[in-house]
Amino acid sequence: MNTFRRVFSVLFALLLFSATDRVMGQQTTDAYNLMKKVCERSAFNDMSGEITLRLVNKRGDKKVRKIKIWSKKNAKSETRMLMRFIHPPDVKGTGFLLIEHSDGEDDRRLFLPALRRVQRISASGKGGNFMSSDFTYYDIGAPKVTDWKYTFRQSEKVSSVMCRVIDGIAANPKIVEETGYSKITWYVDANRQIALKADYFNKDGELFKTMMVEKVDMISGTPFATSMKMENILTGHKSEMVFSNLKTNMGIKDKVFTERSLRKWTR
Repeated sequence: MNTFRRVFSVLFALLLFSATDRVMGQQTTDAYNLMKKVCERSAFNDMSGEITLRLVNKRGDKKVRKIKIWSKKNAKSETRMLMRFIHPPDVKGTGFLLIEHSDGEDDRRLFLPALRRVQRISASGKGGNFMSSDFTYYDIGAPKVTDWKYTFRQSEKVSSVMCRVIDGIAANPKIVEETGYSKITWYVDANRQIALKADYFNKDGELFKTMMVEKVDMISGTPFATSMKMENILTGHKSEMVFSNLKTNMGIKDKVFTERSLRKWTR
C-alpha cells in the first residue's frame, strides 16, 4: 500500500509538473507574440517630425533640446531612423543614425559636428545615455524582440487602462552587458498594442528607471506615444520626449539614411 501511494504521488507530481510546464510554455509564447505586435504595429511606411527633449535634474533645473526626426521601414519591416539636433547651438548639427537588422546587430552611428567625425556606437556602448538624457541608445527605437524571454504577470491599471504586464528577462548575459538591463517590465494596453509604462532593472536586478507614456495619438491609424517621460529613480533626473508636426507616408528617400546624410549639418 505504501509502495502504491509512493508511486501514485510520483506520477501525480510528474503530471502536475507537465501540465504546469505546458501552461507556462503557452503563456511565454503568448507574451512573446504580444510584444512582437507592440514592436511591429506601425501602419505607415515612413514618418518625419520634431521632438522636444526636456532634461530636468532633481533640483528642477531644465535643459531643452530640439530634434528633427525621419524614419522609414524597408521590405523586411526593419526601421531606419535619422535624428538631427537643431537647438541649442552647442549641440546643433549633432546627428544620430539607427539602422535595424533583424538578423544581426543594429547599426548605430553618432555624428559630432565639432569633431566632424562619425562615431560608430558598438554593441557594448548601446547602454550609454543618449545625449545626456535618461534614454539610452538602446531605448531609441523599438527593443529587439529576441533579446528578451517573456512571461506574463498579473494585469495592472496604468492611467485607468487595464494593461497586460510582461516581464522580459535578458536572453543571455551578453544582453545584460550591452544594454545595462537585466530585466524590463512592460505594461501593455493589449487593445491598442502599445506599452504605456516600462520599468527597467539594472545589472544587479534593482529597479532604477521608469518610463511613462503621458499621451497617445492616432497617427495614420496607429496609436503612437507622442509624449513620454523617463525617470531615473536613483538620481531623480528626468527626461521627457514630446513629438510634434508628425507626417507619414511622404515617400522619404533611402539616401536620407546614410552616413553621407548623417554628416550634413547647418552651422
